[in-house]
Amino acid sequence: MTTVQRILRAISTIIAIGVNALAVTLPLNWVTTGVLSDNLTTLITPAWFTFGIWSVIYLGLIIVAGMIAWSQISVSKHIVRAYVVSCILNASWIVAWHYGYLTAAMLIIVWLLVSLIVLDRYVAHHEVEHFPHRFRSIFLIYFGWVQIATLVMTTVYLIYYLNWISADTLWRPIAALILAVISNSYVVYRTWRVETSLVLLRALWGLYVGQSDRTIQATVLITGGVMLLLLAYHLQRRTSTTFPSKNTDLSL
Repeated sequence: MTTVQRILRAISTIIAIGVNALAVTLPLNWVTTGVLSDNLTTLITPAWFTFGIWSVIYLGLIIVAGMIAWSQISVSKHIVRAYVVSCILNASWIVAWHYGYLTAAMLIIVWLLVSLIVLDRYVAHHEVEHFPHRFRSIFLIYFGWVQIATLVMTTVYLIYYLNWISADTLWRPIAALILAVISNSYVVYRTWRVETSLVLLRALWGLYVGQSDRTIQATVLITGGVMLLLLAYHLQRRTSTTFPSKNTDLSL
């Protein structure tokens, strides 16, 4: 990887983390991310502590950036490009979200999700030298959370921008939870990795604590139980089946 690519990766990491830090400390548009989430609440908005996973994600990105800077990890130019795009989209989404541009925020977070799928595709196809499994774990955790955030963002968009459903409509959050389990199960089956499922279980815990509606809580318990059973099946499959000769990615 060239010096220019290293610099681009470092700058994009700083931009993504810096904008997110400003969203909390400045804050952007004079509203913190937590207050904004409370004002645009839905029946699948989790408790505040759930968002602490961003700290884990950003710590992982800082570690990766540091290891690349010190030549402990070598990555292809494709990974650098996809990573830089994801960082720019991350920062752009925060700005759009804080300033109330819901359509832009909706489009950006979908684009961010796609960029992480592309990034994982390159990582899975052996374009990382040294610690490829640890490298991939960071981005699978990142993808897992953005996947959940996209479902929440879609619900917010349908309620507060399109006015297609009301904030207390039960079928939409229940459908979103079922979709989260289905999509997460596909990721686990496709990648032979469990990081995204651990992220989902954490989100379900936060949702159970953050919501008082008993139907939602019951749905959370059921979907969480299903997810645990699927994880148990996956672990059994790992021990009884030969791993694929080549890593599979998130793409279809």
